Amino acid sequence: GENPPLFFRFTLDEKLVSFNEILALKKSAMLAAQVSVFVEPEKKLPQSHAAVVSKLQNALNSFASEQTLEKFRFLGRSLTEEDFKVVMQNIAKTNHHSLDMPLEFFISRSNSLVHADNPTGSNENDLDHGFSVLMEELDKATFTVRASQETFLVLDDSASRDVLPYWCFIQVRKPRGSVIVRVHHPLGEEAAEKQAKITQRLVKSILVRTNQLLLLDSLYTTKNASDLLIREEPTENIIEANLTATYACPVQYSTAIPLHRRCAPHQAILELETTILQNFIISNRRSRSVFVYKDESSSVFYMTLNWFKIADDTEQNPHTIELLVHGCDKPGPLITDQLVSLLRRKLLTLTLDALSNLLKKNPFFNLLSSDLAFIKNFSNAIHALKEVDHGSTLPDRTRTYMLPPHVQDPLILLLMFRQNICGSTFIQQLHHESCSEESDSIQIDEDHGDIEKISFATLPDFQFYFNSSPSQLD
Repeated sequence: GENPPLFFRFTLDEKLVSFNEILALKKSAMLAAQVSVFVEPEKKLPQSHAAVVSKLQNALNSFASEQTLEKFRFLGRSLTEEDFKVVMQNIAKTNHHSLDMPLEFFISRSNSLVHADNPTGSNENDLDHGFSVLMEELDKATFTVRASQETFLVLDDSASRDVLPYWCFIQVRKPRGSVIVRVHHPLGEEAAEKQAKITQRLVKSILVRTNQLLLLDSLYTTKNASDLLIREEPTENIIEANLTATYACPVQYSTAIPLHRRCAPHQAILELETTILQNFIISNRRSRSVFVYKDESSSVFYMTLNWFKIADDTEQNPHTIELLVHGCDKPGPLITDQLVSLLRRKLLTLTLDALSNLLKKNPFFNLLSSDLAFIKNFSNAIHALKEVDHGSTLPDRTRTYMLPPHVQDPLILLLMFRQNICGSTFIQQLHHESCSEESDSIQIDEDHGDIEKISFATLPDFQFYFNSSPSQLD
């Protein structure tokens, strides 16, 4: 038959000790050993002896589980769903490190963060949406592989995934409203604790992103910003350190658009707000010029418009309009190409309108060289923004008209043409800053008494402009 179990208990100077304490003994002491022998296996063990048996059984089970984990660790990325079940069952029987992280999600209805462990009838569906977004983000993360419906295996990018350096799982416990991080490391408890803290930081970053996505979704739906995402306009008594919202999104894209000197920056931003961006403005952040936009991938972004001075007012473009796009991901071409192109075209049109209004009030206004350069290049600039992907250019707009042979005096014809064309309320003689410096000399080339060619050193008296707004002086 089977040998009955033997139980030993050692005391040093009447105090219970372990084998390790006996081996570490460095002075004389009274060692006593007690031995218990049970000759009847069916007899129930005393409580003290049963505890020893249970502890020994747990140690054996833990050792067996560790051996199982070590075997599965070498399967790496070839692990199946059934393998994960076995691994999770065995981790629970070993010495491992675990961290419990309570969850809270932004609820649009209450405009606040709500603890996920206390759902009520009013916010239960909103919390379910928060859990759904969290699971999607964990599923998309580059360092996780889904192990079960609520559990993810954490992979170490620094090591080969054919052999796992340790076991690390993230478990989303919806009933408890928390995330549990479990780590079993072959190097022991200290290494497991270190890896658990690293994973905890990764989970925290995903939780932050989850709430940012919930805030952005609420922002797009309601057109109202939460202080958790975008703070109110700061007042003088708020220090700089408090200006950033808790879940403020980073800038994912920025662009600077030069603004012509004829456009006032405040007026330019106001015009952009009331036209192109009117449907996207955040109603409770109007003073900060904040807008919400959804791109082609259904990602939501909020944008801000600002201006700053970059040069002296005498320069052609002394100011710049800056567009900042905030979000969780990089925006697509709908924002970076199409929206930016619309803004640039609008600013070009604003400048042209400003020049048109200026000449409408005073048709004899002396335009600057920068004004003339802008007007001459306007069509090409607009066309380039419309054809950004095609690279095409406008055809040459220069036209040459041949006078009929019976015209004996072309100069008289030009003078009559000038007299008639200036009678229009839309066409005026052009005045610009270089007129006073230019010569009015005219060179006439004749061939056997016939005028062959008339050349002007400059054309100050024969330069005209068309303004769609008729002059107020006519």
